[in-house]
Amino acid sequence: MSTFFWLVIWQVASVVIGEGMLLASPLKTFAALSELIVEASFWISIMNTVSKVFLGFIIAIVVGVVFAILSYNSQLFEILVNPLIVFFKSVPVASFIIVLLLWVSSKNISIFISFMMGLPIVYINTLEGINNVSKELLEMAKVFRIDNRNKLMYIFFEEVKPFFYSAVLSSVGMCFKAGIAAEVIGLPKNTIGENLYNAKIFINTPELFAWTIAIVVLSLIIEKVIRLFIGRKVYD
Repeated sequence: MSTFFWLVIWQVASVVIGEGMLLASPLKTFAALSELIVEASFWISIMNTVSKVFLGFIIAIVVGVVFAILSYNSQLFEILVNPLIVFFKSVPVASFIIVLLLWVSSKNISIFISFMMGLPIVYINTLEGINNVSKELLEMAKVFRIDNRNKLMYIFFEEVKPFFYSAVLSSVGMCFKAGIAAEVIGLPKNTIGENLYNAKIFINTPELFAWTIAIVVLSLIIEKVIRLFIGRKVYD
């Protein structure tokens, strides 16, 4: 119902403005989208973007978890890595993209940007989860001489899991948006970002809006799949 309400507002606004180049109507936008989805290039662009963003996202998860474990076990490591995490959190995405384009190929830019955006979230949440593990449970494990494997599986993993799942769900959307922003600037071939840029250059507003809707839907699907895959027990 709320979606229908905003579609009506969108349609009314497009009629009031009366200029399709500024605000394409929902009908023209969905017509453009229907034309796009039957083209092979549309799906190739989506696959190229999603695969690279997802690769950067996975690397961010692995590195973030490893860094969190190392920081928990070594105060020196935590002190050393903290400036890097703060740097990744603070520097604007556009600055990262422009600098990275001096060093890496544009076709891989979304991998690096997704990694940089996801790493601080995963690291901070995971480390917070580890630091919040119940001291009573750890003391009990020590008293009953529970081995490290079972301590890891049944104490640390269970206690950290909500923090980790929250980090994953929070970072996936940010990685996706930042990765596409990197593509818009770097213009790697056959990507969502390149198509957005081309639609803007040729003032093809319906296609620009169509790609935007595709991005929103794709982002929601990815988040839903991840939520179902890893977060069901926590978020039910």
